[in-house]
Amino acid sequence: MSNEENTGIQIYIGNESPIKRLKDCSVVTATYELGDGMQGTIGIVGPKRMDYENVMDNLKTLKVQLDDIFKKSKGDK
Repeated sequence: MSNEENTGIQIYIGNESPIKRLKDCSVVTATYELGDGMQGTIGIVGPKRMDYENVMDNLKTLKVQLDDIFKKSKGDK
């Protein structure tokens, strides 16, 4: 269940997680741009039954804000 192509957001549920200790959890990550080809990743770890739509909306908002912050700081140099 990945929507990374459109939003940079990935969802791992239970055993889909690359970290086996999180098999009873869900991990939702978003990648943001730092500039100069570098990226950062933010994520939320929670229960398998979480409000995915809300989590994705919040991560999208944070991703856009981080992208904007790093674009502005790049422009100040």
